[in-house]
Amino acid sequence: MYRNFTQRCYMLYRKETPDGRANQFEEFYHKYKNLMFVAANNILHDSFWAEDAVAEAFLKIYKNFDKLEVPISPSGKRFAVIVTENTAIDLLRKAKREKWEAPESADTLAYNDNDEQSFLSILELLPPEYRTAFELKYGNNYSCKEIAEIIGCSKSKVEQVLCRGRKMLRKKL
Repeated sequence: MYRNFTQRCYMLYRKETPDGRANQFEEFYHKYKNLMFVAANNILHDSFWAEDAVAEAFLKIYKNFDKLEVPISPSGKRFAVIVTENTAIDLLRKAKREKWEAPESADTLAYNDNDEQSFLSILELLPPEYRTAFELKYGNNYSCKEIAEIIGCSKSKVEQVLCRGRKMLRKKL
């Protein structure tokens, strides 16, 4: 799926890191590429755009890979999903701003859907921590328990963040 892209990242990373982290990057890629694709596709609703989002997300992860102490871990998984989802949302915003057209063979994109546009514009009113929880809960239909696992906090913390976020939105709207 992203073989050429990954090979280039892998070769670049191997040249820059003689300490064996290149093998960890390759392992990270193979472990999380499908999860990242699903996360992007849930937001973009188009496989071609989702592939672009995953490729961009891997570039971002590549640039910050040394900051991950243990890449193949729950925190690495959370990092991969959050970077991918934020990249997909950035693509939606860019598409909306520049009014890109979907390819003829592509599925209907989320930014053409008024509900998705409204949802994304409302999320802009929230702080980043709240926005992430809302994106996972209402944009991707994750349960509070799943969100807690992805973010790395307790289920009650997620419920509290969602409750406070709803209150913030009521005040702002």
